[in-house]
Amino acid sequence: MLGVPPGPTTTVLGCPVVEGPTPPPWEAAVDTGYFVADHDRALVRQDDASLYVAHGTEVVIDVPPEQRPAYDFLVYSIALRLLLLQRGRFTLHATLVESPDGRAVAITGPGTVGKTTTAVALAQRGWSFVCDDIVGATAGPDGVTAHPYPRPLHASDELASRLGVDPAIGRELPGASKRVYAVASDTTPRPLAAIVRVDLSDHDHVAVRRQPLLEALPMLAVLSDSAELCQLPPYRAPFLSWLSELLTHVPVIEVVRPQHGASVDAVADAVEAAIRDL
Repeated sequence: MLGVPPGPTTTVLGCPVVEGPTPPPWEAAVDTGYFVADHDRALVRQDDASLYVAHGTEVVIDVPPEQRPAYDFLVYSIALRLLLLQRGRFTLHATLVESPDGRAVAITGPGTVGKTTTAVALAQRGWSFVCDDIVGATAGPDGVTAHPYPRPLHASDELASRLGVDPAIGRELPGASKRVYAVASDTTPRPLAAIVRVDLSDHDHVAVRRQPLLEALPMLAVLSDSAELCQLPPYRAPFLSWLSELLTHVPVIEVVRPQHGASVDAVADAVEAAIRDL
């Protein structure tokens, strides 16, 4: 499933990736120190690297040449999400999998909760791994269509070993206890059957329930807009409308696991059972 990571990304959504100086920070609507953005341009800085994305058409990365491969995640992940947003297209922060009977399921949740690990556990049971981290979704009269975006996979050494892969083939990811691997992706759009939210709790068992719409909407708003860019005036109303349409057609299943002691298989069992019962 996992392979040697590809070379640096040279295009994103048809935009060439330019290597060169990025603009200095400016007085922007969003400013977290490392992230500066207005609705039509954004600057991301991490260590010795910086990324500038503007107008849905421009991608510039500034990084020492010898570190370009290590910071490629700024391009294939962050630049991709920003370009889509600047083009008015919203995305789920989720891993997309497909059940053996052909139902696409987006697994979402906060960082490090185990989205990718759950997806891999399902893949080992006959599910198909579709894509990681970024999933587009469009609502229509017949339901919601998921639009996968291919990108390398970020996996811990433990997860790679579980798949029988030597972690040494992965590229180290700066500031994270994960490595980067190539993974095959099928980017064919497909109907989205469900959203599964995985989270942690103080309980001693795995709990499953269907989440009411009024709970699911703010939860997905936070997970899909961690930088709060969608709260800017040009995006706020379309973003909330997108979420409302999405949740009108697609159920959200909450799978809560203990912080310690629950096996990956127990979480995968819960996901499979929930999807069977839809």
